[in-house]
Amino acid sequence: MDKKILKLTDIAQHLGVPVRTLYQMLKTERFPVAPIPGTKPRRWNFDDVETWRLQASSEKQKFSNEHKVERSKLSKEYRATVEGRSKTLFKSAKYRAAYKKISFTITQEFIQEIIENGFCQKSGIAFDLSPCDNSFRNPWAPSIDRILNNQGYDPENVQIVCNMYNTAKGEHTDGEVLKMCSAVVKHARL
Repeated sequence: MDKKILKLTDIAQHLGVPVRTLYQMLKTERFPVAPIPGTKPRRWNFDDVETWRLQASSEKQKFSNEHKVERSKLSKEYRATVEGRSKTLFKSAKYRAAYKKISFTITQEFIQEIIENGFCQKSGIAFDLSPCDNSFRNPWAPSIDRILNNQGYDPENVQIVCNMYNTAKGEHTDGEVLKMCSAVVKHARL
């Protein structure tokens, strides 16, 4: 392949697209680089093709970055709603269940109904759906806890709790968390 003059097949190879796709791009003017005048079959100047490729790549990256920020804002706003948070929790739990090969029989509606009640099922603390600026997770946002960690995501084995409680519990039992919380309160003399 001559670096200065390119055939259509050379351009397709350089761009990493099939020749058929390049023909479509030419037809729909998504590949706007003009061929060298008077060449039959058509030939293109490598520098013109490369300039277009770099510009198109830069514009695509800029577009992608702008939309990534916008999607992130929308995503945060959506997760700050009861529906958005319940959907996010549902999808994440479903993924974890499939990964761990455990049962998954809860529904998004089941989660949403509990979140709509507004309170952690173990502590009674009000849920806070707002995003947290200073850490990965808002400690008071809802979280799905499996009561018995060796069982699946089934209504009788699931409780919707605040992140703080679920983080403290980890792989332990409710009783062990309660024992620790009692000791903290007693030690702090609250």
